[in-house]
Amino acid sequence: METLNLGAPHDPRACNSTGLAGNMPVLFSECIETAGNLSEILTQETAALRSFSGEDLLHLLPGKQILVNELQDRLETLRKAGLEKASLDPSSPRTQLRNLLRNIQEQNRANEVFIQNTLGFWQDMLSLFFRSSYGPGQGNAAVKRAFSKGRTFRTEV
Repeated sequence: METLNLGAPHDPRACNSTGLAGNMPVLFSECIETAGNLSEILTQETAALRSFSGEDLLHLLPGKQILVNELQDRLETLRKAGLEKASLDPSSPRTQLRNLLRNIQEQNRANEVFIQNTLGFWQDMLSLFFRSSYGPGQGNAAVKRAFSKGRTFRTEV
């Protein structure tokens, strides 16, 4: 497992509001770099999920949380600086950042679906062995089952 260099954390309070507009290219490049690092961690997370490697997941989570917080702070700084008008140029920093954020959202959703499906599978598997004590259509009322040690036959005379 390779380790990402997270770099120095970004402090949005370090920039004053008058200097933000002039630093727009720097702000975009910082956001793009952080989003790229987060996307890479999500790719590693996907691989760890698919291989059911809990140890790798635990190793990735702190770095992921740091990058999520850092990206949130940087996007907030960018928002405060006033985003430049939408550009149709696919090579513009805004378009690159938007594509990266969309990719991150798709990766997160794919990981979420994988986790939900995996948990659903195991819940269904366990329900085969441990039947619920509640029956359908009975709300929270427990199903009363008559257990007997053997069969008995009754005949009327």
